[in-house]
Amino acid sequence: MKAKINRRKLLRTFKEVAAIYGPGKRERDVADYISSRLERLWPVSEDGAGDAIDGDAGNLLVQIEGEGEPVLFVAHMDTVEPCAGVKTKVEDGYVMSGGDTILGADDRAAVAALVELAEAAARMRARRPLELLFTVAEEIGLLGAKHADYAAVTGKMAFVFDASEPPGFAVVAAPGSELVTATFHGRAAHAGIEPEKGINAIKMAASAVATMRLGRIDHETTGNVGLISGGRATNIIPERAEIKGEVRSHDPSKLAAHVAHINEEIKKAAAESGGDAEISWTQAYVSYRLDEDAPPVALFRRAARAAGLEPKFVAGGGGSDANVLNARGIPSIVIGCGMENPHTTDERIAAASLEKLAELATALATTA
Repeated sequence: MKAKINRRKLLRTFKEVAAIYGPGKRERDVADYISSRLERLWPVSEDGAGDAIDGDAGNLLVQIEGEGEPVLFVAHMDTVEPCAGVKTKVEDGYVMSGGDTILGADDRAAVAALVELAEAAARMRARRPLELLFTVAEEIGLLGAKHADYAAVTGKMAFVFDASEPPGFAVVAAPGSELVTATFHGRAAHAGIEPEKGINAIKMAASAVATMRLGRIDHETTGNVGLISGGRATNIIPERAEIKGEVRSHDPSKLAAHVAHINEEIKKAAAESGGDAEISWTQAYVSYRLDEDAPPVALFRRAARAAGLEPKFVAGGGGSDANVLNARGIPSIVIGCGMENPHTTDERIAAASLEKLAELATALATTA
């Protein structure tokens, strides 16, 4: 049986948690809020992820007893800046901020829905065992999920509440990503007196970027250079410059091929200018793709319909905690929460989407 979600209480919970300051590595107050709401009902534990990433809080795991196979629900506690002093308002059916901060529906809408679910679960006559994992530092590299204590997790499949699509949508495939830092080394010289003696590292970096294939490579692959820095003054030929970028692809072989392309263009630009370059790659996350018969996909399909939603499955272009979970052997999909314009001061969420999200969470907890 499903316990009813109190709509007014859900909205109040969302407003309360949205107002809490909590960027990546600074989620202590968010974690304390969740614990204060739920520890009287269910076991709540905190792992050592905070110490591992130099943060002030670890991931929270809430364990709700029930009958059958346990399922893991995931939401992240951190938001992006500017998130200090968030003041919410409701206009034309939408919850939004005052306009000078983000709203934080990414991912506080999910946090609110899962807190309300955990409280409603105490009134359910029948439910599956649930584990609610509230992660830290998702927005700055999925750090909480990467450092979670999986020995404490028993769920064999997971639902990550973190997509911007409306409730009823689920992301069943996502790309892998590699991050690059390239440092170009040239030679300093006086820019007005003896520029011929210099080797311009910024020019090297610019030449490399100009020849890279960036943007949409194909329907599965993208490339980007997002940061460039270098130089000390306008009258000095810069001896050092640095670029940072990424490659994403749903296809591991295409990912490797584009990484090789980026490497080639960096080395070529440095050599042609008489300088050199150091290249460092870091794996951000691994791609995943679940088929229509995968357990979380099948359960989502049934639960969405039970909640009055038509299930729709899409491939995503970003990474989430689901990439980490799938890589660890826990089949996971990402649930649409309905936040609009995330990571901007125009962010908003329809009150109706927030309610549907909570109803969907309840359906996932109770659908056979």
